[in-house]
Amino acid sequence: MSSRERVSSVAAAIALVLAGCAGDGPGPGSASGDFAEIQTEIFDVSCISAGCHGAVSPQGGLTLVAGLSYDQLVDVEPTNAFARDMGLLRVAPGLVDDSYLVRKLTGNLTPGEGIRMPQGAAPLSDDQIQLVISWIADGAPPPSDEPTPTPDVQ
Repeated sequence: MSSRERVSSVAAAIALVLAGCAGDGPGPGSASGDFAEIQTEIFDVSCISAGCHGAVSPQGGLTLVAGLSYDQLVDVEPTNAFARDMGLLRVAPGLVDDSYLVRKLTGNLTPGEGIRMPQGAAPLSDDQIQLVISWIADGAPPPSDEPTPTPDVQ
């Protein structure tokens, strides 16, 4: 195994264990990629605290406040026309490449899609981005403390 492959393997392993926010989050623990963890470690710290995606005048019509954020993200078309025209969803469960949130967090954007988030702040760490990617790749399950919607039975 080359040195580069070894570093990539170690980084991937660390991404599964850590979910710190800009280095200020908790140390090693059980970073599960759970939505509740993403909410507290990323959205609450980097997206709401700057006032961009709070409940009052949320940018892009996206509120990332706990209790609202999941429904604002999963299977929802973005307000950005370029992203919508490309067939992206804010979060496409199981489809990382079709999730606009990932593009915004990584900066992998085409002209017209806006800028990397969080705006006016340091980008999220690779570990934080990997936490979001893992959650989406796992099907973007709802927070474990919220019941999973069930279809109406008639």
